[in-house]
Amino acid sequence: SSSSSSSGSGSSVFAKPKAGWSNKSRAIGLAMKKTKRVEEKFRGDVAYDEEDNDEISYYQFSTGAAYEDANELFEKARETHDPRAITHLLMKYPLHAESLLAISDVHMVVGDADKGSDAIEQCLAAFEKSFHKDFIADVKKGTARIPIDPPCQAFIDDEDEHESIFDVTDELSDRRERLEEIIEMWDQSREKTFLKALFKQCCSLTRRGCYNAALEMSKFLFGVEPKDYFCVGFIIDYVALRCGDEEKLKWLQEFLSSVLERRVSPFDMWYRPNFVYSYAMCLKLQDEQSKTKSNVADEAMRQAIMQHPLALHFLVEKLDLKTRDVEWFEIIERSEYFEKTIKESTEVNNASYEFACKLFAERHHYLWRPDRILSWMKPIAQRVCDEYKRLNIILNRPTNSEEWKREEDERDKIYAELNPVTWQMTRSTNLDSYKGKNAANMFAHISFEDYQDVVKRQLPEDDENPFLAPAPQHRNRNENNRRQAALELNDRALIADAFERVGDNLEWQENGMIPEEELRNIAETHGRGNDPGAIGMMRAFFATLFRGDENNGDFQNDRLRDALQRQRR
Repeated sequence: SSSSSSSGSGSSVFAKPKAGWSNKSRAIGLAMKKTKRVEEKFRGDVAYDEEDNDEISYYQFSTGAAYEDANELFEKARETHDPRAITHLLMKYPLHAESLLAISDVHMVVGDADKGSDAIEQCLAAFEKSFHKDFIADVKKGTARIPIDPPCQAFIDDEDEHESIFDVTDELSDRRERLEEIIEMWDQSREKTFLKALFKQCCSLTRRGCYNAALEMSKFLFGVEPKDYFCVGFIIDYVALRCGDEEKLKWLQEFLSSVLERRVSPFDMWYRPNFVYSYAMCLKLQDEQSKTKSNVADEAMRQAIMQHPLALHFLVEKLDLKTRDVEWFEIIERSEYFEKTIKESTEVNNASYEFACKLFAERHHYLWRPDRILSWMKPIAQRVCDEYKRLNIILNRPTNSEEWKREEDERDKIYAELNPVTWQMTRSTNLDSYKGKNAANMFAHISFEDYQDVVKRQLPEDDENPFLAPAPQHRNRNENNRRQAALELNDRALIADAFERVGDNLEWQENGMIPEEELRNIAETHGRGNDPGAIGMMRAFFATLFRGDENNGDFQNDRLRDALQRQRR
């Protein structure tokens, strides 16, 4: 293990320093260490245990007493449910990464994407000031890794059903204790904070249309964390295709070829349907640029549809093609192939796979909108449906028929090739191993909104949202209308109070610092267990933002609505 050494220079990799940023040379108490051997707990993990490559270096962050003190105060400030307390903490510790990342979420909540992005850049700049002197050079060579050990969910396996309730309860209790220990370690991990900040920056750059920068950031994250825990794999191919130039398409073709040809992958390739579709799209765009016509792109598209028909189903729904094109309606709704695909998805009930297919449609649908792309894909999809129907006729003939005896070689050939039937069998086998609700946990830490082009708003957007409730037009019609109007006015006062409390820059208007003792007193008075009605609805809302769920601290959408309903009752 080599000694820790920071770069000590201003941020140049992630962002250009801006006015108002801290000019300190490094984050107090934060450093990065390098080692040539992976820790024992990562041995055997295909993502990190690369024994055949002696050039791989492993990096981890370490914290000193000063940073731990700042982190303790951050936990106290977070428990106040008031973002101003975290802003105030940043006045004393301007390079505290967790605080900067939390404040970026606050800006996103109130719809200020620019300030949210600025806070993410400051967070990354704080980490960069603590980089090991060899880290960036190793990243450029592709030999840097940041090992992580995120928690998994505790659940009852199907095999547990025959055991007594006492055995299952004891087993779950033991699993929960182990899980809680792992979650606590994961929450305190600086690696998690750094990688999450990188991911949020990828999303921010993509949303702003900075596709070249988003691609480089995605490469950075995918390189240092090949497990792809934060699922930047759903972004990296999208931004490369959006760049569209010859160099980026060539890189994407080589990247996807290497990923798709792996026999062993750090992540399950069944849950990255976007890779096979993007590979076909990449080949198609390269043909257009070179003004040549080949069957390679068509075959890649055929393989993508056969391997992940559910992804195409959600893509067609996202583009609303069934109502605009009768041929697409016939393919998706009337064909035997897609009818069985939807039925298979329902029977297998693999929530993770369904989420991955929906995520592909949400993130990539813009690429598939052009008429020339749809005109290319549609006949291929139709041929897949026709091929599936023809093969099933052969395979389902009566065994005592002359055709069955005559087509024995044909059946052997069907089972030996990659076609709609064999892909269906392979898909069912692989996805059924993650059957049921247990598989839903694979993407529990992922927010669907991060992959959308709109700024993520974590207030509920439906009619029940009191912050977006329209003003009543007829308040005096009857007593019920007057009562409803009073509730809506009260809720509008809440949102007005929110903006007053948050402020334009989420900064205190008064000079000075909150003493540490006062932060602790506030935390004790307005702790996590207090009733939302007692601590105020906006603090209850920010409590959901800072606390999140038990998986990784992310936001849960229904908490504010539930809290408001409880207060009304």
